[in-house]
Amino acid sequence: MRKSSHRLVTIGGAPRAREATRLPVPPRPKIQYGEAPPDPWASDGLAEVGLVRGDLARFRPHAGGRWREAVVERRERDGSVGVRDGNGAARAIPLASLEVRRRGPRGGLVWLPADELAEEPEQRRLL
Repeated sequence: MRKSSHRLVTIGGAPRAREATRLPVPPRPKIQYGEAPPDPWASDGLAEVGLVRGDLARFRPHAGGRWREAVVERRERDGSVGVRDGNGAARAIPLASLEVRRRGPRGGLVWLPADELAEEPEQRRLL
């Protein structure tokens, strides 16, 4: 005689596995949609250097090293720019060693030095 744990049991005419072998279903995670857009006129000091929170930037942690991408977060007290790298680590990068991704004159993406952006006058963006 076979063990009953391997047989299908019919309940109400439909074949079902035994209830003892079912695992509890975990609750569904809540879906989080994108963050709120950053305030374009926030007084965090980034507008003074031509940056906006959320801009994609890159830096070299060592001289001659490869570029690391990061996201602009804030302006630090010493004048450097606070970024968050791909590993989630917060870093303070001097303005002279940071490059920001922008649209070029012909529509392509180019990397511009952040200290040059600080010197250019910036037109306010429309909401």
